[in-house]
Amino acid sequence: MGLFDRLLRRAEATPELSRAGDGVLPLLFGAAPDLESQLDEDVATYREAGVEVIPSKASSVAELRELIASRNPQVLHLLASFTGRGSLVDASGGELYLRELLSLSEESGVRLFIIASQNDFEHVKTQAAKSKVMNFLTIVHRNRHFASFLRGIIAGLAKNQNFALAYVELAPQHESVQRGRPLPGSIAICPGKRGEKLFLWSEAQP
Repeated sequence: MGLFDRLLRRAEATPELSRAGDGVLPLLFGAAPDLESQLDEDVATYREAGVEVIPSKASSVAELRELIASRNPQVLHLLASFTGRGSLVDASGGELYLRELLSLSEESGVRLFIIASQNDFEHVKTQAAKSKVMNFLTIVHRNRHFASFLRGIIAGLAKNQNFALAYVELAPQHESVQRGRPLPGSIAICPGKRGEKLFLWSEAQP
């Protein structure tokens, strides 16, 4: 049983989907120096928490697809800059919309999809497709608290909590209670009952 096996609960009740993948894949799309630095920071955070990770980099849409399909991670930790259309574009003009990327990831066994680099939520919200089993977390303000927040998510899941519970423990869903906690700005979308979505949020703290 792996660190994130609690994420399997809904997958086990949904046999038409592929079984959950294995491990965590920190993945960089593109070659922006700031994103490369963030990848190094996040890999260090996972390793400090005892999670074995092998980071990867993709320079094209085709390479990105191949890495996800071949590695079959349970947690995909993506660092990438999305366009205003909610897509990723490579140097040759290849384009992949977030909705397609989420579907590919879920089919490949991903049960927690994290966009760990800062992106404008307005650029991705229309592409956040409804999922039966996959939790989605996107960072809208990556501040000095991000590493602590990520460690909290890892620790929460290690205690056999599901992702939504681990998130709410770090970011109670009231602005006054979040004040002063070590939080980045983030939005999470989790599968709810009867196909509904559960929206969660954290307000970036100074």
